Amino acid sequence: MSTRLRQQVGKVRLTGQAGAEASDVGVLVETPWPATPVRLLPGQFDLDRLTELADRELLAMTNRLPGVLLPYLVIETGAVEQAVHRDDEVLASRTVHYIISSCRGMVLSHGVPSKGYDLSLRLWTGTVEPGGLPDGLPAVLAPAALLALVLHLDGNARAAETAERWTGIGPVLSRDTASPYPPHTSPLDLLAGRRQPAGLPPDSCRLRALFRPELWSRPAGSLVEDTLASVLVSCGMSSEVPERAVVIEELVPVSSSVASGRWLARVALCAGADRLASLTDLVLRLDPERVLATCRGALSGVQVAVVSSPFAEDRYGFAPWVLLAERLQALAG
Repeated sequence: MSTRLRQQVGKVRLTGQAGAEASDVGVLVETPWPATPVRLLPGQFDLDRLTELADRELLAMTNRLPGVLLPYLVIETGAVEQAVHRDDEVLASRTVHYIISSCRGMVLSHGVPSKGYDLSLRLWTGTVEPGGLPDGLPAVLAPAALLALVLHLDGNARAAETAERWTGIGPVLSRDTASPYPPHTSPLDLLAGRRQPAGLPPDSCRLRALFRPELWSRPAGSLVEDTLASVLVSCGMSSEVPERAVVIEELVPVSSSVASGRWLARVALCAGADRLASLTDLVLRLDPERVLATCRGALSGVQVAVVSSPFAEDRYGFAPWVLLAERLQALAG
């Protein structure tokens, strides 16, 4: 008796800084594993159709964002088809089509956000020079920045000899969850709650990695960011919501140190109904554990966010906007 796991992923990615990137690849794994090698399958999706959808989404988002922020915009359209077969019987299957728009770590909804005091509902209305960020304003971590800190600590924890994951500090808690990004799922997810077919390895992470061809170009575990799980970050609600704040939208570590190190930060000024993006990245010296320990509470429920890294692929997860007890200047000291 043979079990076959098949996954096909076709996607088109548009950015404001480059042309379209398209890929269409399938992966087939058969039991007994690993005696049977993994096989790549030819593409099967209509990439012209996906490109058309991406162009349409790009036009819609162009009308919602200030022109100077379009270089930060990323549009991805895709399709994922998965199936689990036992001999000639289909045990489970599904096909998912998706459109994801993101800008500066924020995954944008298709509805027009309302303008109000909720920071999580605001799109950018303009820009601000770095010198225009007032001293003394409360600091807020946007979901992508919060995820970046948690993933950094979690990656270091998993790389340690104990292999214990990072679960939280102070009011900030983290746990593994299914990825909101369809290509990061696997046919194994179709079998959730069911008895696993015979012949699959007990360590499902090893099997899941086979359905991520983008990881094949380097040895497994060669980067701190090489973890397959997505995370959900939670925090109790804040008792106050500032009308004006400096928002840290994205954070990228310059070093892999778990302690204080240099980070590149993208920030914005939120004042009233305005959200003004700084187009100049800041270089901050941050201690991730210290930053998370200063969290006073969440300003929203959890939202989908994306963490971009020059060293690894994009990571998707869930996190709220959180208010910090210290100002940006103190955290960067």
